[in-house]
Amino acid sequence: MPVEMISEPANATLRKNIHVSDSAAKAAVAIARKISNAIKQHQLIGKTFRLGLATGATPVPLYKELIKLYQQGDVNFKNVHTYNLDEYDEISFDNPNSYHGFMRENLFDHINIPLEQTHFPSGDDPAAYDREIASVGGLDLLILGIGSNGHIAFNEPGSEKDSPSRLIELDASTIADNKQYFPDGDMPTRAITMGLKTILDTKTLVLMAWGDSKASIIAESLSCTPSADLPASFLQDHPNTLYFLDHGSASKLS
Repeated sequence: MPVEMISEPANATLRKNIHVSDSAAKAAVAIARKISNAIKQHQLIGKTFRLGLATGATPVPLYKELIKLYQQGDVNFKNVHTYNLDEYDEISFDNPNSYHGFMRENLFDHINIPLEQTHFPSGDDPAAYDREIASVGGLDLLILGIGSNGHIAFNEPGSEKDSPSRLIELDASTIADNKQYFPDGDMPTRAITMGLKTILDTKTLVLMAWGDSKASIIAESLSCTPSADLPASFLQDHPNTLYFLDHGSASKLS
């Protein structure tokens, strides 16, 4: 259900686009159904659906729901091309901590998407990712999480609204948040990220956040003046950003 803000967002549309669920699992059902319906609408008119994907703990409930819908015969991924937000630098694709590995484990190996239709940014020529996505008319829908410092993808604080896909040094707070996934301590300090320009050129953005730990950054990103200091705040200016939250992450909004 929509929530009322303590601090009003920059425009009234944002308030209508905030959806709060009892749990991440319940929110994931709604988002998966939205994606499934969009895929089927594209299939009916013979069009490819171009879906941007995130990694980390936040989207895992969504990927479980998409797998469930596929197993039930409710969605077919053969007309889908996916575009991941980011990948660590200097890490092999078959490394279990790579985002290639994450996506295969949590989604791709459980649905019928051809792997040649899955795309990731490359450190060899990051700007080629922008050109590739622009050449197909941009993304139809993009899944986003939000970092504790307000980053989206790996666009760390200081990233401008028109920033391209690029190699970036990870912020200390991002490394601290993600080092749990590297128990051997060999955490990369650089990554290739989709740029904010390509993200903001997407037709529909879906930002998900779960838990009390995301409450402060969600509230700030929705109420502050959009700025490179908090990259997620630029989503305020997008005409179709949908926020899916649980009660914990929405707790400082009402």
